[in-house]
Amino acid sequence: LVKHPQLKKSCWRIIHAPINQNKQFNKIRAGETIYIDPATKEITWGKKQVPTQSPVLENQNPVLDKPDEILSNQLIDAVKSYIGTSYDKIDCYELVVKGIKSLGYQYYGQEGIKNSLMKMAAQDNLPANAYLTGEGLTEKTGQIVVSKAYRKIDNPARIAKKFFNEIKPLIKEGRILSFSTLTKGHTGIISKQKNQWTFINSGLMDNSVRKTVNTNEVGEEFLTDEIKNWFTLAKKQKEPLTITLGSLNKKKLAMFM
Repeated sequence: LVKHPQLKKSCWRIIHAPINQNKQFNKIRAGETIYIDPATKEITWGKKQVPTQSPVLENQNPVLDKPDEILSNQLIDAVKSYIGTSYDKIDCYELVVKGIKSLGYQYYGQEGIKNSLMKMAAQDNLPANAYLTGEGLTEKTGQIVVSKAYRKIDNPARIAKKFFNEIKPLIKEGRILSFSTLTKGHTGIISKQKNQWTFINSGLMDNSVRKTVNTNEVGEEFLTDEIKNWFTLAKKQKEPLTITLGSLNKKKLAMFM
């Protein structure tokens, strides 16, 4: 719950709510899937579940507000201007930050996004940089569209294809996509190239839409290949993988003008 994009702020209220406070959480077995009722916030586990319940680690929520398409298009144009810049000068997180800053929003300073993210981490008793991630940036400046976590990855190619097909209706240009394992993280912006979904990011361009030689820079890669890469990496590292898709929201960004 603490790591869940939508529920982490309400974690302890949910745990201590009357509907959950007398449950024997200390008897949950390792590997058990935890379920939460989206309406009542009742926590359950085991095989017999209410049909309306969904696994905490496979959460998918409808968008709370209509995405601002103009804002999304502006973000794409902003990050595209950095294509070809060395990774040493701009990493993946800095790329998204520069994109948001170019739209007229403040990242640094007392009233900036960074300070707000650091305050949020302090309130949750976490390291100061805990939310300086693609996921944290998305939650602070917009809304999470879908967040899915995978604990066991046996066939990266198959699971990546299934995941892409599941989120395909939610993919839109200008949305922020983030990957996270226990030891690595990555983020970038969804775009499109000749009717194919792409991913503008900064890092090793091993799936570039334009170049045949791998370079370490800001570039545009084929989205499906990049998703497959992260499932393969998570399996190799034997770590769970969380993938989060979100979009900017003008109402949330207004406080950072």
